[in-house]
Amino acid sequence: MDAGSLSTRFTYKHLPLAHRALLALSSLPSGKLGDSPAVKLTEFCLKLSSEFLQGKSDRLNPLDRQIMEVLVGAADGELGSRRMGLAMATLHFVERTLGLAVQPGRRRNQIRFRMDESRSRGQKCGTYGTPEFISNAMTAEVLQALAKDRAKSATILDLSVEAGQFPVTFQHRANGSLPIDFYAVDRDPVALSIAKRIVNFAGNEDETGQFKLNTTCRDSLIDELPCFWPKQFSIVVGNPPWKQIVGNHARLLQQQFAHWLNMARYDIYLAFIARAHSLIAPGGYLSFVLPSTFLFNGGAAANVRRLLLENYDILNVTLYPQSSFIELSCVIPVSFLARKRLKRARYTALTRISYHSTPLGGSMRPRTSYLLDGGRLWKQLPQCIFHPRANTTISFLTRELAGQSLNHWGSLIGGAHLGHVKKGLPPCSFKGIHARHIRAFHACLREAAEYSAGIARFDRPPDLSWISRNKVVIQEMRYMTHKERLVAAKAAPGTCAVSTAMMYFPQDENDCDFFTALLNSHLANAWYKIRDVSRSIKLTFLRQLPVPFDSKYWKYISDLSKQCRLMRAEFHRVMPLCTVSNEQDAFLKTIGVRFKTFLECRNEIEDLVFNLYNISDNRRNSIRKFSGLRVF
Repeated sequence: MDAGSLSTRFTYKHLPLAHRALLALSSLPSGKLGDSPAVKLTEFCLKLSSEFLQGKSDRLNPLDRQIMEVLVGAADGELGSRRMGLAMATLHFVERTLGLAVQPGRRRNQIRFRMDESRSRGQKCGTYGTPEFISNAMTAEVLQALAKDRAKSATILDLSVEAGQFPVTFQHRANGSLPIDFYAVDRDPVALSIAKRIVNFAGNEDETGQFKLNTTCRDSLIDELPCFWPKQFSIVVGNPPWKQIVGNHARLLQQQFAHWLNMARYDIYLAFIARAHSLIAPGGYLSFVLPSTFLFNGGAAANVRRLLLENYDILNVTLYPQSSFIELSCVIPVSFLARKRLKRARYTALTRISYHSTPLGGSMRPRTSYLLDGGRLWKQLPQCIFHPRANTTISFLTRELAGQSLNHWGSLIGGAHLGHVKKGLPPCSFKGIHARHIRAFHACLREAAEYSAGIARFDRPPDLSWISRNKVVIQEMRYMTHKERLVAAKAAPGTCAVSTAMMYFPQDENDCDFFTALLNSHLANAWYKIRDVSRSIKLTFLRQLPVPFDSKYWKYISDLSKQCRLMRAEFHRVMPLCTVSNEQDAFLKTIGVRFKTFLECRNEIEDLVFNLYNISDNRRNSIRKFSGLRVF
């Protein structure tokens, strides 16, 4: 965890401490607690913080002292005044109790806590507390943009304010240098009450009165804003809910934002972007933090990306590592800053791509910053994806290469889907190959499960022809942090791809080795990577991979691919594990000479694939470099 991050210092281990404090605060009869537990806890923490600042914390009971030590210890590492640090610490300590409700226990005068069904944060609302290093980075970008514009004041809107991370951060970072009217909307009155208390506490030292907080409790997507608020704002900022919605609510929003949300299922943060678009003044800014799937998802997300590219300059895209959000440790968050174009604007600004410097994410995570012409280049990519690594040197891959599509030469299908209920029986017993069993040119059957014909466990059972044929198996599930997007191997009869793997059946089974080599090549990986870097491989994209036919090259590539396959089978026999993560280091250390031969064979394949596609030397170098880059 990042030692400098408040959000990582306040984890779920602090909830028992918060619950003990709430029980101590509950003097009302069981089931009749007046204020919300989260509000009570906020007032209690701010009271302790005030006593600490005034030097009156000597005579505290053990529980109060423990909470005060937690708050003070978290605030010590914060920039700025001690009061602001304690305000931030209180915010992060309290916000995981948002949605907490009180119910009577079985025993007399016993009180229990549970998450309110209508406000369970992640499950019901898709709301997650913003790590302060993300809100700090976003706020700094906005303030820098305003300073460049020489703005004399700012009207800032947060459509889902939660416990007040962004108003407190702007209050702290602006430090009275810029008059700010901050407008906060949330449909949870408890969240608004907490935000107002924390902002008031943090602003007690502010004698300038430059920061003003205005709040309203309503649904920011459907309800109109108060009539006395501005009709348009200079900045819309925030962390909208991350949740896919369906049903009546989804249809209601589709009616309101029909041009962009024309899909049956979509993520609600897309509606927040569409709503923000209608509220931003020309020349104003939009700054949101979203899951990285927004950059690549199809459907409604593609429509919203097109909306942004047509109406905004994307000035900054910042990428953060996994584990930034404690509640969603597997998600990679990204933030962006976009400026709404004036009608008279005749140019598109360059986009700065930055990888945040937080130590989270491991040593292999990219840490760099560079400029690219995102506004122009991203429009050329399929579905207008916001590709952080796209550049002009590999933009030619977005255009048609010579050849018929992969789907012309065979059939690409997903693997058999394992089920939790009895639905379909496999036609015969087979070895199931998952993504974790597949390495380039080798499908390891050492740990592959045997699926019996007498066990019904498939939502989509395999067809007999899938099992009985030679095939190419491909990893369908690929983590976004991996360099390679496509990893393929030839599989013999008696096997079938399952769950996280897919299969390709060439029209001629003798071509399995050729297509295995092609799908493992730098060219195929780069071609696919510029179209998608999401968690799973999209069959619809891969089916479109162009493949030129030349019998001479196909035969040369097939022969070398077969040699690679046989060498990998040899490695399988001599190595205790052949699916290790650090494969190259492990193999070079153990079977160095033979593995170098394998790598040389792969390099020959790469050259032949480039020759097959008639790729120039300069473009070959660009493809090799792009194929080996980590995007996240």
